[in-house]
This record gives sequence, C-alpha cells and structure tokens, in this order.
Amino acid sequence: MRDKRKRTLILIGLLAAVAVSFLFGVRADAQNSERLKVAVNPVEPFVFLDGPVPSGFSIDLWDAVAKEAGIEYEFVEVENVTALLAAVQAGEVDLGIGATSIRASREEVVDFSLPFFAAGLQIMTAADVNQGALAVFRSIFTPNLIRFLLATLATLLLVAHVAWLLERDENEDFQGSYLRGIWGAFYWTIVTASTVGYGDTVLKDSRGRLLAVVWMLLSLFLVSYFTATVTSSLTVGRLESGVNGPQDLRSLNVITLPGTTSAAYLTERGVNHTTVIDVESGILALQTGEADALVYDAPVLQYYANLAIAQDMVLVPTIFQNENYGIVMPAESDLTEQVNQALLRVQENGVYDQLTQRWFGR
Repeated sequence: MRDKRKRTLILIGLLAAVAVSFLFGVRADAQNSERLKVAVNPVEPFVFLDGPVPSGFSIDLWDAVAKEAGIEYEFVEVENVTALLAAVQAGEVDLGIGATSIRASREEVVDFSLPFFAAGLQIMTAADVNQGALAVFRSIFTPNLIRFLLATLATLLLVAHVAWLLERDENEDFQGSYLRGIWGAFYWTIVTASTVGYGDTVLKDSRGRLLAVVWMLLSLFLVSYFTATVTSSLTVGRLESGVNGPQDLRSLNVITLPGTTSAAYLTERGVNHTTVIDVESGILALQTGEADALVYDAPVLQYYANLAIAQDMVLVPTIFQNENYGIVMPAESDLTEQVNQALLRVQENGVYDQLTQRWFGR
C-alpha cells in the first residue's frame, strides 16, 4: 500500500514538473515572439557593425527609447539604407534606425518617427583639387568679371560707332565701307583705352577730340577696375578650394552612395555622378584622383574628416539640402505613437543631450 502511494506521488510530481516546464516554455516563446526586430545598417558614427554587438549614436538612442517605451528588441543587420527601407516596407522587421533621412518620397511607403537628428548634405574633396587649370580659370573669370567684360565690350562698340559717325567724312582711317570704317573706329577705341591716348590713329574733328578726352578718362577707370578684379580673383583663388558649393558640382567628377538622399539630390538637379559602396571607398577614390567630390550626409563626412584615412581631405563649409533623420516604421504602424512619446521623453530628460555630447562633442 505504501509502495503504491509512493508511486502515485512520484507520478504526480513528474506530471507537475512537465506542466511547469511546459508553462515556462510557452511563456518564454511568448516573450521571444514579442521581441521587436530592429534593422540597422552601417553608417558611422550612427551605427558601427564591426564589433560583437552594434554600437553608435543611433544604437544608444534607440536603447534609451526602448527602455522608456518598455520594448524588447533584437537587431537585424542589413547592408545599406535601401535594404533597411525595403525590410521595413516588406514587414520583415518592425522598424529600422540608423541615419535615414525623412523624405516625402519615402513617407509614401513607410512611416517615420519625430526627427531625432538635424543633418544636411556636404561636399568632401581632395586638398589639392583646386590646382587644375579649370579651377584656376573659374577662379579668375568669376560671374562679376564676365559681366564687366561684356559691359566693356558693349561700351567699346558704342564709342566706336560715335567716333565713326564724327570722323567718317574727314578722316581717311574711318572712311570706306561700314565694316572697314567701324573696324578702324573700334581699333582706335581699343588702342586709346589701353595706351591712354597714344596710337597711330587719331580723331581730327573738334567733337571727335572731345570724345577722345572723355574716352581716355573713362579708360583709366576701366583699366584700373579690370586689373584690380583679376588680381583679387587670383589671390582668392589661391586661398579657396576649387569647390565652393553645390553650384560647382556640374563640372566635376562627383561620387556618392547609392539609394541615399545625396544621390536623389544629384539626380534631381541633373548632376552626373557615380556611386561607391561606402564612404571609405569614396575617400579612396578622391585620393587616387578617380573622383573630384564626394557628396554625402554632413555629420558622417564630418566624422570621417577627423580620421587618419581622410587626412588629405577637406570639407567645403557649405551645408545644403537640410534634412532630418527619423526612426523608420511600417506604414500606419501601431508603434508610431509609442515610439514618438518615448523619444520625446528621452529628449526632455537630458539623455539625448548626453548622447550628442558623447558622440559629437556638442
């Protein structure tokens, strides 16, 4: 009887152990199923994927947001921003974070959180990019100088026609056909402007001589202004890079990264460009002379500019096409409000400022 009771107790104990094990297993599976999949792509210093676990500004920021929202998650590494957006749109992951710019075209297929970083585009070039002949030409013949030269040419033609009208009856240098007479008058106008009155052609009519005096005085100003403008352009050209902003990109061999806002910017403005797989490849192309300018996100280029790999590179100061980074979520996601509230709390409680100080020194 005792043996039977003992066997019964043992059986009950085994059944209880199995039940407890089953319940804990179900609970663990439920917890695992609730872990969000977060896509990340390498974009330093926002996301580093070269260590045992992802790191970077965006990783730390998401960790703080997830804690505020009570979200469990695991990272899913993808190759680039195009792959990240595709994974979120297809529902393969629950959200994505890195350095993804909020754009209207992207908002059509995915949702974004509130902005978490203000960025923009910038240009990186080799330090000696301004040594080419084309860059020297551009530094001399600025738009202002070209306008001045065109105005001077128009003035020369006007003065030449006045001189021809005054001298064509008495001065043999201005007689003959219209083209011969105007050429003689134009020659006198140029010689008088460049020599301030000394030449082999002179005006003989009293009104013509008055015109010559006025033209010689005006020529002093024109020659002085031209000399000063060219000298100033040459001096500035030595001090400035050959690339001073996005307006100079059309005449350069430009590179960027595929599927990025910088690639979209260049395409929309008709700037011919090629793509490289990452920023380091772009810097190598600049160093070897395969490219003249790398256009990409300003904070990323600023980070690389402080590394040894980019010691021969310079950043054009102008930041253009201002944009903001956001956390990517599927369209009409239930997570949007939860993530936004947590992001606001992180920004309000000082954690965001600590992270920006840590990663960017600001």
